[in-house]
Amino acid sequence: GNYTTGIGDSAKVNNTAIYASFLFSPIHKMNLDIGARWNKNSQYGSNATFSINPSYNLDESQKLFINISSGYKIPTLYQLYSESGNKELKPEEAYNYELGYQFTDEAINFSIVGFKRDINNLIVYVFDPNTFIGKYYNRNQQHDYGIELDCKVKLTKHINYQGNLAYTEGIGINDGLSMNNFYRRPNFLTNHSIYYRIKNWSFQPTIRIVGERKKGEFDLGDAILKSYCIADFRIGLVINSKINAYLDLRN
Repeated sequence: GNYTTGIGDSAKVNNTAIYASFLFSPIHKMNLDIGARWNKNSQYGSNATFSINPSYNLDESQKLFINISSGYKIPTLYQLYSESGNKELKPEEAYNYELGYQFTDEAINFSIVGFKRDINNLIVYVFDPNTFIGKYYNRNQQHDYGIELDCKVKLTKHINYQGNLAYTEGIGINDGLSMNNFYRRPNFLTNHSIYYRIKNWSFQPTIRIVGERKKGEFDLGDAILKSYCIADFRIGLVINSKINAYLDLRN
């Protein structure tokens, strides 16, 4: 229609960054990966982020690892200058922590990771149902945590299995009040796939299970969205060295 945007030529930012990483082994069986990044933004000035990732090899197949890193995210041009924008927004700042174990040999690749993420000045979209006007604001804090498992197994010469599972939870804190604001995101999610190949043919069934989710604050419908399962199936055929054919069935 006749809708026009109010965003002018002032909607621009410039960002310059320098980063470096170092990988070395201070002691036997131990590796240490250290990284740093310096950013200079035309609107928000200078900031720095880091990552520290030590790991220890228990033997040739097993490894323990830790990852500690920080993040810095400035608001997008839309979040700053659109009709819903807020030029007073502060950048998001995050700290991430991971602790994991990995096992790898010729037949199995398995890992389990526990993680925690803390975010300050989280940028959220807030809609006022009385005025029908929405705007972006900074929320005080966001704390997410969970666990992830990933597994790849060579069952036989012709059959491989791949699967993963994740459980995630999130809590927001605004003005000292805690709230479960893990909207539209499932606490539980898992994928499983089997790849079978014989001669020129390949077959790959896949199952994906998504757990219950909370609906958004202003979404219509039930407060809890039901879990669901979808199954896909792929058939492949190698006709010659230059031509492959496949049939992909999804629901």
